[in-house]
Formats: sequence, C-alpha cells, structure tokens
Amino acid sequence: MADVDAPSGSHPTKRGWQSSSHPYRLIEVRSVSALPVSAHSRVKVAKAEVVPAPFQLEDDETAFAFRNPDETLGLWFRPRALMFATKARDPSGGDIVMLTGKDGRTRVRLLLGIDASGLSLSRSMPAKEDEKMDFDEIGDIAVIVEVVTD
Repeated sequence: MADVDAPSGSHPTKRGWQSSSHPYRLIEVRSVSALPVSAHSRVKVAKAEVVPAPFQLEDDETAFAFRNPDETLGLWFRPRALMFATKARDPSGGDIVMLTGKDGRTRVRLLLGIDASGLSLSRSMPAKEDEKMDFDEIGDIAVIVEVVTD
C-alpha cells in the first residue's frame, strides 16, 4: 500500500483509500527497471502513481502493479504496459512472471518450467527456452495475473 494523499470524497479502510462511489482498493505502481541497480535513474518521482486493483486482487495483500520494464515480450505486451502481479502463489509452467535478479534487473518472461537447476524462461514468440535462471540468482518473483495496455 502506498502513502498517498487521499482523493477528495474518500475515506481510509483496512484495504487503503476508497471512494464511496468506487469501492475498490488502490495500489501503488512500483518502479522497476531492466537496468542493473548501478544504472537506475537517481531521479525521485514526487508522487507515486496509484491505480485501482483488479477485482481478483482486492484482498491480496501481496499484489502490486508495475510497468513492463523492457521490449523483450514486445510481440505479446507493449513496453510500459501496466501489469498486475501477485506473490500469493508459487509460479508454474505457463505463467508470465516478473523476475528481479539480485543485480536489481527486472524482467518479464514466460515461465516454461521449473526443475532442480532453476527456471526455464522464454522471451520469444513462438515460445522456446531462451534463458535459464538459477534459483540463487532470483531476488524477487511474482506471477502476473493481469495486463492493461493503453
């Protein structure tokens, strides 16, 4: 949840700020980057972008939003498309996932499978194993459940 100024005509609830005419939870859009931490922008945004959570994520405290950080899946999702993800369940083959490595780089990939050596990932169309990621390289992982393009 973000610390943001309450919109006029709204009131705090256990799930964040809600307007009496719009009873949904608002969540902050995380800033993620395909660049390593050392190359991230040092510019701080004055106010965080907040968006309404999709219905299926209303009660999911692990849910968050972010913008697609790169053009890797450009045939499927445009860069900067708004994506909603959750950590409430473990990913499985066939899921689109957001992976942040320990180097701070974030990527969106199709998860082909998981085995003892790590994650098999695709960034191409048609899907094929383009990348392998060891478990010890993963800093954060979430399953993408909805994508909004504008």
